[in-house]
Amino acid sequence: MATVSALASLLLLAAPGAGAAQWTFTPSVGLAEIYSDNLRLTPRGTERSEFITQVTPGLAIAGDGPRLKFKANYKMQNFAYARQGGFSSNHQFIGNADAELVDQLFF
Repeated sequence: MATVSALASLLLLAAPGAGAAQWTFTPSVGLAEIYSDNLRLTPRGTERSEFITQVTPGLAIAGDGPRLKFKANYKMQNFAYARQGGFSSNHQFIGNADAELVDQLFF
């Protein structure tokens, strides 16, 4: 994640037209309750059922300027298990950027 942040910062600083870009920040949050009758996919007779609460906060960032196009979407899936008492998280990131660093030379 730090590498992606560093790359995004570098693109923002290196692109001369980045200051005139239109930026959009969109926060989000998702909530779901999940039930599984065989959480670990174990053989018949050893199944364990489980209720899982999923909370997924996220942030989408979009930048659109004359020499910079940037889109990123980050979500953090958090799972809380009722019977096990456990907790786990997954990070999801997708993004892309196009920058013209030198006018009419690199793109």
